[in-house]
This record gives sequence, C-alpha cells and structure tokens, in this order.
Amino acid sequence: MPQLSAWEQDLLGFSLPVQEEYQRAAVTVRGKLSPEEYQLWVQEGSHLGQSGFRTWQAAVEYFRASPEVLDVVTFARLQSWVSVGADLAEVSAELACAYFRASPESLPHLSTTEMAAWGQVCSRLYRGEWQSGTLAARLFQASPDLLKQLPLSELEKLENLLESVAEHS
Repeated sequence: MPQLSAWEQDLLGFSLPVQEEYQRAAVTVRGKLSPEEYQLWVQEGSHLGQSGFRTWQAAVEYFRASPEVLDVVTFARLQSWVSVGADLAEVSAELACAYFRASPESLPHLSTTEMAAWGQVCSRLYRGEWQSGTLAARLFQASPDLLKQLPLSELEKLENLLESVAEHS
C-alpha cells in the first residue's frame, strides 16, 4: 500500500462517508490528474470538510462529483468549481451539497464565468432559514434540466420570480 500524503492522512479523521467517497473517487481522479493536481484535489476536499458545521457533507458531495466533473472541465476550471462550492459551504452546507450534486449535469451548459454566476443565482434564494435553504437547494437540483433549455440569464429571471413569490409566502 502506498504511503499516504499528509492531506490523505487528514481525511482519515473525517467521518466514514467522506473517507469512502474519497477512496471511490481517487481511483478515477488519479488517472485524470497529474500528481501535483491530485494533491491539490485532495487538499481542497480536506479544506472543504473542515470549513464549518456539517461541511463534511459538502466534502462527500465534492468527492462524489469530482470524477464526472473532470470529464467535462479542465483542472483549472475544477479549481474554480470547488472555490464556488467552498464559498457556498461558508453560507450553508446544504447549498454546497446541492451545488456539488447538480454540477456534473449542469457544468456542460455553463462557461467558466457562468459557473460562479450560477452559484450566486441559486444561492440568492437563501435567507438563513430552512425554508429558503430548501428552495435554493431545489433550484440547484433543477438546474441540469433548466440549463438544457434556458441560458443562465433566463434562470436568473426564474430565480427573481421565485424570490418575489417567496417574499409573499
């Protein structure tokens, strides 16, 4: 068995789901990234899982989505992707989880700059309580189907409509 890097050893302190998803994803990701890129990928997952309350769940989704995301993006774009997810995790682990889950099917429809905007559009629905968190997470969840039919600008109009309706309910 190869010796574990310091970041891989950090993952041993995480819950079993994080470790399992990392191990599953690592098999595929190792073949898609250089050793330096792989190290950064592990490091990002470790940082994500330690960034706040329940962010270990976001780390699970990050590791789960990474192999598919790497099928459609470059490593540089992967770093932008995880940066958006880490920003969302600081606001809400639920939002970050929904973002990472929706990413494999959503990213093929978005440019690099739209990827960050997509995260902002969906997360604007979040107002700090569970109802708005659920609504924002559902918009992320619906994004793959919506983005097949609509440009991001139209998704933003939908978000504005949802925000307006949510204010009155």
